[in-house]
Amino acid sequence: MPTTFNRHKVIYRTWDFGYHAPVCLFAQIDSQGRLHLIRELVGRNQITHDFAERVIKLCEDWYPLHAAGYEDYCDPAGQQVKSLESDKNEKRDIEVLSGLGINANYEYGWSRKDGRTLVHRLLSMRADGTPGLRVDESTCPTLTQAFLGRYVFPETRDGRIKEEPDDDTHPWADVMASLRYLVIGLHRKLGLSRIQFNVTPAMLTPVDYHGYGSPTHYRD
Repeated sequence: MPTTFNRHKVIYRTWDFGYHAPVCLFAQIDSQGRLHLIRELVGRNQITHDFAERVIKLCEDWYPLHAAGYEDYCDPAGQQVKSLESDKNEKRDIEVLSGLGINANYEYGWSRKDGRTLVHRLLSMRADGTPGLRVDESTCPTLTQAFLGRYVFPETRDGRIKEEPDDDTHPWADVMASLRYLVIGLHRKLGLSRIQFNVTPAMLTPVDYHGYGSPTHYRD
């Protein structure tokens, strides 16, 4: 659904690094505490430095003189040294951002399942009848496609559902990873707490999503 940009509120940017499909998502939190995904940028065959420079330039065009500023989030793996052969980038990605004036936040100790659980909880209807997560399909087409079925939990040969989604489905897996880093970084601001998975199933509300609210298979 269309979302409204608020020039008085902070823009949250979240980064997923990678040469083949780098991603930056743009979001805001509204006055009701809902997370709005207002825009996406998905690169192709770009090193982190070039992609980040593009993001900076487009932010100047899209949000000129945005006084509320930006807060950035990324994968803790951005601290790791990437090989030049694999990612065309000999520096740690987070250092590349820092060199361009972008100080990205990250949190260690969260699994992919932790992040997906936060996304599922935001997708659930709140007491006011609205979900805690909204995506502007006109400005976030790749993320919308991922929610509608491009990013799924695949089946095994014997018909069982795998425990992890298919992270080889680029760029849809990349936008979902970026969203995961964002909700982990903002979970306190969104009023979410971390679920410990050693609790009994009866203590948790069942979630009927196969992926992030998407069907098991994508259909054209």
